[in-house]
Amino acid sequence: MKKISLLAIGNELLNGKVDDLNTKSLSSFTKEYNFELLHSLFCKDNADDIIKSVNYLLNISDHLIVSGGLGPTKDDITKQTLSKILGSPKEQLKNHNGTCLGEVFKFQDKYIIAVPGVPHEFSMMLEKEVFSFLKIEKKNDNQVVFKTHGMNEAKIFEELEPDLWNKLEEFGQVSCLPVIRGVNIGVNLNDPSKKVELVDFLLGTKLKSLIWQIGNKSLEEYIIHKLQELNLTISTAESCTGGLVASMLTDVAGSSSVFMGSVVSYSNEVKINSLGVLKETLDTYGAVSTEVATQMADGVRKNLATDIGISTTGIAGPGGGSEHKPVGTVCIGVSFKGKTISKRLELCGDRNLLKKKFAASVLFLLVRETFSVTLQNES
Repeated sequence: MKKISLLAIGNELLNGKVDDLNTKSLSSFTKEYNFELLHSLFCKDNADDIIKSVNYLLNISDHLIVSGGLGPTKDDITKQTLSKILGSPKEQLKNHNGTCLGEVFKFQDKYIIAVPGVPHEFSMMLEKEVFSFLKIEKKNDNQVVFKTHGMNEAKIFEELEPDLWNKLEEFGQVSCLPVIRGVNIGVNLNDPSKKVELVDFLLGTKLKSLIWQIGNKSLEEYIIHKLQELNLTISTAESCTGGLVASMLTDVAGSSSVFMGSVVSYSNEVKINSLGVLKETLDTYGAVSTEVATQMADGVRKNLATDIGISTTGIAGPGGGSEHKPVGTVCIGVSFKGKTISKRLELCGDRNLLKKKFAASVLFLLVRETFSVTLQNES
């Protein structure tokens, strides 16, 4: 397996003006393509820093991808700096989403490929040009991924099934990826014919009740595809998540066939006027309550004429909490077929993380309760 490193060049990555999205993009391709991301290193638009970083990464990597610094401005010095130490580019790669071409350099038997740092250009060039040039092929179907919800990795492997990791290693290399409100456990099979045996083994453990999918769809992809399969429509009523749930669902291609709309009801007035939440309910129980979550889910389902309505109302902080309703409190609801289920949870994290946890929580409630899912095998 080829070891690839990334050198991301740009002052803006180190002064907080721009978030690094390219490491995430490159790392996400390791699920599908047969390579290992060894290092991701940032450096400023400075020739000496670039040279030191390139020399370090080339010493430990099979190939190097360099992002950023290919534009026309004065601080875009990547191409000329690489040319000083590696000679002229050997080849150029097409940019399918922009004008700056990729530049291919060679050092001994290693390639250094410079590509634009703009995330949508970077990602497209990897898939369309870079991987094929480096002869990095897609992985064989030897990995089985078990997606779980409701318990962290420490409790799974230390309390629920203490010998689980060792037993899984009998089938192949094991990996564990904590995600929002869940854990993904992957096994790269030594023998692909053992796949059914692996699934049967794991479904015979205590982990079974936590598994919601055997496969690699995201939570939102699974939900949209399930709604399409069942010919159901959905709408969302969101307070504390501010439209995040709707955004997650509509990020999935084809979601317009089942997702009808959303009401972001931050204020009590909007909850009352747009969702039909009763003022008496708000006065008695407060906006963050299972009673309000229930009426929000019912109201958006009825007003937007969908089969399913889901809701979130909570306290993302950093202020607004109290002794009885601390920051991290969320109430979520799912309304379907004349029945509404609501739950209260108390979660931890900063504001942005809590919003993500709130959104994931209501989507998992939707999966567990509306679809009556204990296991979805997508493999």
